[in-house]
Amino acid sequence: MSIQLPLGGHSFSAESLTGDMLSGNMPVEAVLPTAQTLLIPQEEFSASLIDAYLAAAGMACRPEQCCVSTPQDNGIVAVMAIDKATHEILHKAFGDRLYYTTPLLAPCALQCGAALQRIQTLLFARVYVDGELRFAEVMPSQNEADLRYHLSKLDSVYHIYNMEARLLGSAAGLIEVCKPIFKHLTCE
Repeated sequence: MSIQLPLGGHSFSAESLTGDMLSGNMPVEAVLPTAQTLLIPQEEFSASLIDAYLAAAGMACRPEQCCVSTPQDNGIVAVMAIDKATHEILHKAFGDRLYYTTPLLAPCALQCGAALQRIQTLLFARVYVDGELRFAEVMPSQNEADLRYHLSKLDSVYHIYNMEARLLGSAAGLIEVCKPIFKHLTCE
């Protein structure tokens, strides 16, 4: 089972969880689309330092938040902030079956190109060169001007306009900006 947590809160209540959801051995994935996300190489990761990672990156948790991390994925661990109450509800409901992830770790088989996903007012951008992840960041994007700005900055460093671009998830609002500037554009 997968739970998508929208910005600003959770999209379910503990009372709405059925017995089928609460019982069993299947893992439960909670996707956190938050700007307070940091990717860390697995060999540099220490669970005891997750609060310090976000604080060092200028994304410290607010008093009502706590830090969580993802399982290792291709040598990368993500550290993210989540509302404490939401985390407690999820952990109480699913226990050790619960794990978190981020759109920055979504599967994408790109050799050379940009994987882009927009969720509400956030742009999740990844750039791959020679099959290796070279850039991954969550950027606030309130409007098309913000999207164009972020993409132009990425292009100035990685020349992404000449690469393949994959739009992941709902491409609404993103495709209109990307279609005229990318030479090869696909939607997944």
